[in-house]
Amino acid sequence: MVGMASDELGLFDAAISAYQTALHIRPGFAEAHNNLGLVYWKKGYTDKAIREYRAALRINPNSAKSYYNLGQIYLQQGCWNEAISEYQAALRIEPGYAEAHHNLGVAHYQQGCLDSAIREFQAALRISPDDGEAHCNLGMIYWEQRQVDGAIREWQIAARLGFEPARERLAQVGLS
Repeated sequence: MVGMASDELGLFDAAISAYQTALHIRPGFAEAHNNLGLVYWKKGYTDKAIREYRAALRINPNSAKSYYNLGQIYLQQGCWNEAISEYQAALRIEPGYAEAHHNLGVAHYQQGCLDSAIREFQAALRISPDDGEAHCNLGMIYWEQRQVDGAIREWQIAARLGFEPARERLAQVGLS
């Protein structure tokens, strides 16, 4: 509890200390490993974050959140295959994990697998239809595929949801 509160307040060193104390008392506390990994990632300690997520998964191999968090690191690092693998693992455990579908779509897009990216963004939107970023990303793919009407439709939805980059896209095509 202290670790989470410290993390939310941006007191990362205090959060690290609290999670380490919790793990000293209860080494098999998977959620504490996962949360410590999050704090390490926020501080830029990627290797330590990966180590903690892996520790969490050794304890609880059914932690979709830990797989997702690993995917986040790999996505940030541009390791598309690894990110895809981790997001897929998260989705095998929790098929309704909208953020995992969304970021799996991003990773597929980065690899140039546009059909797979579309499927994942659409899956994310079935779960979370108010995800302006997913609508905008889907619009970008449609634009690349020269599906102008589809792109504009997705950008308009994203703009209505308040996603500013969609408004910028619409302005670029003369539809502000």
